[in-house]
Amino acid sequence: MASFSSSWAVLALLHSFSLLALASSNVYIVYMGERHGDEPNLLEDSHHQILSNILGSEKSAQESLLYSYKHGFSGFAAVLSQSQAKLIADLPGVVRVVPNRILSLHTTRSWDFLQVKPQILDGILSKSHSGVGTIIGVMDTGECLNINYLKFIWKKVIGARWYIKGYEAEFGKLIPSDGVEFLSARDASGHGTHTSSTATGSLVENANFRGLAQGVARGGAPSSWLAIYKVCWATGGCSSADLLAAFDDAIFDGVDVLSVSLGSPPPLSSYVDDALAIGSFHAVAKGISVVCSAGNSGPYPQTVINTAPWVITVAASTIDRAFPALVTLGNNQTVVGQSLYTGTEVNKFYPIVYGEDIAAIGADETGAGSCDVETLNATLARGKLVLCFQSRSQRSAATAAKSVHKVHGAGVIFAQYPTKDVSCPWSFPCVQVDFEAGTSLLTYIAATSNNIQLLTSVTDEYGQNAVAEGAPHKQADPFDYGGGHVDPNKALSPGLIYDMETSDYVCFLYAMGYNRSAISSMTKIHTPCRKSTNFLMNLNLPSITIPELKQKLTVSRTVTNVGPINSIYIARVQAPAGTYVSVKPPILSFNSTIKKLKFKVTICSQLKVQGRYSFGNLYWEDGVHVVKTPLIVRIAINNYLYS
Repeated sequence: MASFSSSWAVLALLHSFSLLALASSNVYIVYMGERHGDEPNLLEDSHHQILSNILGSEKSAQESLLYSYKHGFSGFAAVLSQSQAKLIADLPGVVRVVPNRILSLHTTRSWDFLQVKPQILDGILSKSHSGVGTIIGVMDTGECLNINYLKFIWKKVIGARWYIKGYEAEFGKLIPSDGVEFLSARDASGHGTHTSSTATGSLVENANFRGLAQGVARGGAPSSWLAIYKVCWATGGCSSADLLAAFDDAIFDGVDVLSVSLGSPPPLSSYVDDALAIGSFHAVAKGISVVCSAGNSGPYPQTVINTAPWVITVAASTIDRAFPALVTLGNNQTVVGQSLYTGTEVNKFYPIVYGEDIAAIGADETGAGSCDVETLNATLARGKLVLCFQSRSQRSAATAAKSVHKVHGAGVIFAQYPTKDVSCPWSFPCVQVDFEAGTSLLTYIAATSNNIQLLTSVTDEYGQNAVAEGAPHKQADPFDYGGGHVDPNKALSPGLIYDMETSDYVCFLYAMGYNRSAISSMTKIHTPCRKSTNFLMNLNLPSITIPELKQKLTVSRTVTNVGPINSIYIARVQAPAGTYVSVKPPILSFNSTIKKLKFKVTICSQLKVQGRYSFGNLYWEDGVHVVKTPLIVRIAINNYLYS
């Protein structure tokens, strides 16, 4: 009897342990690096075997396994407890075990602005036949498949996959509802349709936004094919386990280019813990170009998300389009801002008040000045235009518009830091101006009780903006625009290129301090690398950045001639302020046997001050091509504690 009770106690204890393990289980990604010639089915069997050994049975392994990565690289995603993940991490052949992360999505005239036009006969669009035969894979929220859209993508989408196991393991079973989400590759949010259309959309005449900016909309490569990989869900983001499965399949599918407009929220993971960095590394090693978004938080320092050197990271920029709106004062003076509103409640005069002057009882006046939610007096705001100023706690014109609309105001004028982003909603009268214009309006309010008039959507006969000083602007530097806008047509004949291979990326990871054995498992390439911070400075990027110049420093770069065989390039330097720059050799001579040449750039300070970043350029010129390399330098006397 005692023996039976003891056994029952043991069973109960084991049962409680299993419940505890289940309750504390999460999705983990087990990354095992480059696949070394094994057949995909054999790799999958080996992944099952690892799980069976750890979990105690084949059935438990099958229930735990979400994905087996077996085409582009080796690894798997599984539901594990923390202790089980630790046991697997200690096994030979395992590079890394990382928790699943939920990533965030990043959000017509762009191609014309970049001169990608069919009318340019020797341009990239004509010479590439608009991308005929190219397969662009898009990892996003899927593709719109309703009847009105199908005519634009007919014979364009050649395959569509969707991935949800990692998402459901984190959040539970997804219950689809009409228009909110679909358990298929169909796009419910529109983000994936937007990004794929930007890349490959067919020509659409008379495209516009509520009558604004009417013209022809098309993608950059309108004749290319689309492969859709739905890894993000409208109800909650993108699972990194699902993302890696999509990379694995895309490599197997043989896409030419991958577009990935998503990324991790801060804090950023290390490259060997980042699913996007891991997946893109293997894709690039297989010859696939991977293009990622820079993030949604710019243009501010330290906001770029996808920074791995093997991906092409793309940031949005200002193009030659704006949506100006006139604010006419009672004295007939005008201020120009920007607005997307095209409704009927404009073109007439309204009383104007400052948000701080109509603060609700008990509300913070500073908050009312920026039109925080629940800070305005509804009686005093009704039927009036409300002037609001951006603050540290309230930076959004959309929030201000929502607040003013709630108290039945007639509209909002939002004064902010210079920017050309239009965050005003299209459904409510809202105009964005800069602080200077906002201050002049505040002075007007204090001096008079006259009304003002809104006149939105002011454009010239070509649909271009009537640019005015009240529209917010900011002077950019190379941290904003890099080496300048991409010029796709000139990219057909760049003259010189800064080439890099997988071995360079391997040495980059080693120089960053990553474990050599872990790095060697990532790739079949075994290359001798020296663990030196100088390698980071000498990584063959087409720019040179020195964050702390304390003494004379020399860095090197290697250029490859892809222009005329017998070419001679001469260096021209525009030195960053406060520095002296020399280039050796100052002349590069290429011929049929010499296609690559190395040069060294030496930079020294001419000032003894703790400085800010200053900017210059190195130009290589042959009379036809001008190859620009940005130079970014910050002079330092003492160590910088932060950047």
